[in-house]
Amino acid sequence: MKLSDQSSLARIDIGSLSLILPHRNISTVELVSSIKYGSLSNAPTLTVLGARWPVISFSPQLALEKIIPTTQRFIACVNPSNTTWRFAISCEKVDSIQYTPEELKQLPPLMSSPDTPILGVLYKDKVLHCVTNADHLANFLNDEFRLFETTEVSIC
Repeated sequence: MKLSDQSSLARIDIGSLSLILPHRNISTVELVSSIKYGSLSNAPTLTVLGARWPVISFSPQLALEKIIPTTQRFIACVNPSNTTWRFAISCEKVDSIQYTPEELKQLPPLMSSPDTPILGVLYKDKVLHCVTNADHLANFLNDEFRLFETTEVSIC
């Protein structure tokens, strides 16, 4: 599995879940205290980099949570190739993980499913990390994004 020619990936920790994706998929990291409520169907949003980002909260099992857990203090703004589907993920931590291409393992076809954004795994430092990218996460959340409209914000 080849994600990029980089030797490090961004790691987003959500409870016991460790999602890793290319650094280029993360636009910025903000504090949960930056979230605004009340717009976009009362869904939490973050306005940064000239755009509104709907904030998504996952459980470690990748189920959508309605309330952001108090343990999640950070927001990672994820930018898929279709920027109308941009979103932000609440998490405990965002950092980098070093790897070698041989360490990345693609999911076997039997385990692959359109119902999961997981493309593969990386076992490193006694932790099983789930490999994904912004486009797969956006496709996974496509049904939820019909509730959100991403609009550009004018910055003067």
